[in-house]
Amino acid sequence: MLRAIIADDEAVILKGLRKLIDWNKMGIEIVGEAGNGREALELIRNKKPDLAVSDIAMPELDGLELLKRINELGLETKVIFISGYQEFSYAKKAVKYGAVDYILKPIEQDEMEAAIKKAVNLVGEQSSLKLLSLEQDENELSRIFHKINGNQEYARQDLYEQFEALHIDVACKEFIGVAFRLYFTKAAPDNIKMQELEKFSAYNRLQKKLEEEKWGFVIKKDLNNCYVIFTLLPSEDDHTILFRTRKLAEVMTSGQPIMVKTGIGERIKEIGTLQLAYKTSRFALELYYFTEEDEIWYANVKRQFRDSFDDYQACFKRLMQGFLSRKSTIDPEIWEILLIIRNLHFGNRFAAINRCILLVTDVTKELMDNYLVDESYREKGERAAEEIRTKPLYRQACEVISNYLEDLFEIIKDGTGNSGRNEIARIKRYIGEHYRENLTLESMASFANMNLYYFSSYFKKNTGQNFKNYLTDIRMEEARRLLANTDYKAYEVAKAVGYRNVRQFNENFKGKYGKSPNEYRKDYKSEGHV
Repeated sequence: MLRAIIADDEAVILKGLRKLIDWNKMGIEIVGEAGNGREALELIRNKKPDLAVSDIAMPELDGLELLKRINELGLETKVIFISGYQEFSYAKKAVKYGAVDYILKPIEQDEMEAAIKKAVNLVGEQSSLKLLSLEQDENELSRIFHKINGNQEYARQDLYEQFEALHIDVACKEFIGVAFRLYFTKAAPDNIKMQELEKFSAYNRLQKKLEEEKWGFVIKKDLNNCYVIFTLLPSEDDHTILFRTRKLAEVMTSGQPIMVKTGIGERIKEIGTLQLAYKTSRFALELYYFTEEDEIWYANVKRQFRDSFDDYQACFKRLMQGFLSRKSTIDPEIWEILLIIRNLHFGNRFAAINRCILLVTDVTKELMDNYLVDESYREKGERAAEEIRTKPLYRQACEVISNYLEDLFEIIKDGTGNSGRNEIARIKRYIGEHYRENLTLESMASFANMNLYYFSSYFKKNTGQNFKNYLTDIRMEEARRLLANTDYKAYEVAKAVGYRNVRQFNENFKGKYGKSPNEYRKDYKSEGHV
């Protein structure tokens, strides 16, 4: 059983979380509850749960700070946030700090179950990483390799002696790093554990072949990748490297539903620079996301720095202008910005993925801010972002983005993207007709059939003002008109625009226009207005 804690400052939410899903059926035991952020952190420190479900707006220590503290402590607890906040910034920060998911209240059962399944898979992957790396991390070869870096120089002879003590012949040899990544074909079993065992077995076969042929040694492996250093005589050329690489791929895939992609790094002559051999092979392997080539040689990579972040911003601006002007098509702008992202982050898959997600998020937010799409598109944007994250190739991520943005564009051209636009217009119309009455946030939330706190957030999001300031502006504008065009006394104007307290009216009027009602009328008439 995995272990979980739940945290919320509302007892009713904690009770609801316990009952919302069948935790036992999902293989999870709730081992503690917390009513504030500090209690949650203490529970996580003491219990070390696999999973924490927490409100993001907790007293004493908010959710984002809680997540940062978990990271600082080196704890591996996976965190799912729940919140009433609708702002993209919270979701962005939560993901930035490593949250598994971000769920808005009211919480739906299927959404919570999906988030928990994602967290469980991450916990399983973490365990597998430990399993795969345990043997390698503990051996002497790994320790030697990790000490060889740009900040610490080893005496050349010392290194030779340490490798020879491990029966690895490095005398008069050159070195090249080769990185292998495994992918399963459609014939592979769906069971994640079975796939992990297949990978583990494949890497063992690779290591055995490497040792038998005395071609080199494994220096690092994780759930998906295995990094090898080939030892070469100066006379052995690229054909030797290619033969060994393909032979090891054959050993791993023979009779198995597995494909292998490889990255071949820079060839080096100095044993003290083995880290360079490893890093260049890893870089070459990551290029598969962009190039889709089965074998990528670092020496053949030609990267041109044709674009800058200023180019990205300028293209984003053109893309948004296309949306706002409803031009005939935005297809050229979409593919231009996707090409810029590729050029900016070529070789850095994670940076490219994050930039793509940011593109989708920022476009959706801009369209919402301009009232071209309603709140429902926030969730659609998040689904598109999650799909981008799962795609193994940049081309596939681009297709997701293109389809999402083109669908948005067609909806905006049709004028069907913002059902909430009519709703905010209805609310504004009601305020305009009833501002003389005792309008309150509670009465307006009731009129709109919304929760009090949601209405407050919804109104500000769609008007740019909170309700109180908006109502005050309506009343002050009418008061100004009455002072200019009638002989009403100040207290009569106050009553006419909905104020029962004349002093409050006078203060609000002076705050708005910089002068009292009587001063305003006097100045207005002195300027020659009739």
